Amino acid sequence: MQTWPPHNVMRLEDVKARVAMDGIPTKFPIVGPMAEILTILSESLNFTYKQLRPQDENWGMKDGNGTWSGMVGQVVRKEADLGLGPFGIVHSRFQDTSMTIPLHFDTLGILVGKGSSSIDPWGFVMPLTPAVWSAFFFAYLLVCLVHMICLGIKSPISTWPKHFSTALLLYFKTPLKQGMAGKYEDQNYNAQALVYILRYYSATCLLQ
Repeated sequence: MQTWPPHNVMRLEDVKARVAMDGIPTKFPIVGPMAEILTILSESLNFTYKQLRPQDENWGMKDGNGTWSGMVGQVVRKEADLGLGPFGIVHSRFQDTSMTIPLHFDTLGILVGKGSSSIDPWGFVMPLTPAVWSAFFFAYLLVCLVHMICLGIKSPISTWPKHFSTALLLYFKTPLKQGMAGKYEDQNYNAQALVYILRYYSATCLLQ
């Protein structure tokens, strides 16, 4: 058994702990969620237990010779029936011991320094490489051309540029994952779509 607040907290000040010859306490009370789980298990399964603390006070790691330290070593060597933990489920531990289903999940992250407060108008293009952007715009123009041809088959060629410009604004909503009010046949649709694009670009710059 090992202490890890707030999961396990050892309170030596509450009782007079018996100390072994090497100075390691052999009997001590613990509190916390994991201690409550152990109490519930002992009462529901009707067993008694004695708390053991590893002399190296480690959770347990395997060295180059395949020898386990800490609480995991106590379980592997049959010095203890179970290790309360909670333990991180890693492959090496899973190979040599049997583990319960996960009891606790941690939200961990990586720290980085804060960026500058300056706004880069083209910062939104940084997540993708030039090759990806090129492929995106090629596919975008190709879809607009197909749209223009499909609508222009039964209409004069003079209307094709209008169909193409309408398609440019119509399909621009796809990468934004946003819909646009109105239909592309409306006279004010192009103006509305242009305002929408400018508003999105401004918001992107301000939120960097």
